[in-house]
Amino acid sequence: MRIISLIATLLITSLSAGQGMAQSGYKPQTDRNFIVINKAEQKLRVFDKEAYVIAEYDVAVGTNYGDKKSIGDCRTPEGVFTIKSIEASQDYHYDFKDGRGLVKGAYGPRFIRLTVPGNNSIGIHGTLPEHQSSIPGRASHGCIRMKNNDVLELCRYVHKGMKVVIIPDLLR
Repeated sequence: MRIISLIATLLITSLSAGQGMAQSGYKPQTDRNFIVINKAEQKLRVFDKEAYVIAEYDVAVGTNYGDKKSIGDCRTPEGVFTIKSIEASQDYHYDFKDGRGLVKGAYGPRFIRLTVPGNNSIGIHGTLPEHQSSIPGRASHGCIRMKNNDVLELCRYVHKGMKVVIIPDLLR
């Protein structure tokens, strides 16, 4: 948790100053929130500008350890990114290479696209109902996979341009 606190502090100092501390009935200022994804813990946490955790979710990350090197390597990228877009994805298709061909709804109800240099297809998204049990875990091809209800809830906290920090695995 120490590395999360350090990253949170660094991000907070780079964000505009806001007002107030977290308290009962606190409504986060979504324009100052940021996300930290810990690949080792398979957790996604939403922090407010004061570094309070305002939401936490289990996630599935890439099946392979380490930083993303190329498309198809089944690794989740590591570093600081921003949200490029928040998309309705219930009609998106994906081929899991399991003989079924293109499967509609593979990304669940939302796809939160991240700015990852050299790769426009990395995001935080939901999944098929039969894949919900893979969360938490190491089950994705590089994206951050969430339960569908969780990704819908997450969308209440996120916005285009929001910072997303993905912390490296402990193992390499």
